Amino acid sequence: MGKRLAMSGPGLAIALVIALACWGWAAPPAGAMATCRQANGHEVCIQRIKRSAKRYWEYKARVSVDGKQRPMELYDCRDRLRLPADGTIVPYWQDEAVDVVCALFRRRALMRQPMPKALGE
Repeated sequence: MGKRLAMSGPGLAIALVIALACWGWAAPPAGAMATCRQANGHEVCIQRIKRSAKRYWEYKARVSVDGKQRPMELYDCRDRLRLPADGTIVPYWQDEAVDVVCALFRRRALMRQPMPKALGE
């Protein structure tokens, strides 16, 4: 009959640490997963997004629309515009990605609203 190997004590702890470390390296980084939404029959996925520190209503984002990757572009969520690098201006009604990217801004703007006087008194 064969002997059974039983791990206990420090051997088990080391094996557990090694297994968890390998699992952490194999997992994708948190920012690598795309956020996808449906907008006007198109699938819009935000691949990467960064908010401007100086102008909080502006985002630089790389999106894909129906699987077609776009370069990093500027989104002005106050005026609801997409500003590509070539200098053109694309309003929100011509581009589904503006609504998806600017949905983040609308949530932040709602959080900053002052409390109504009826509730504050």
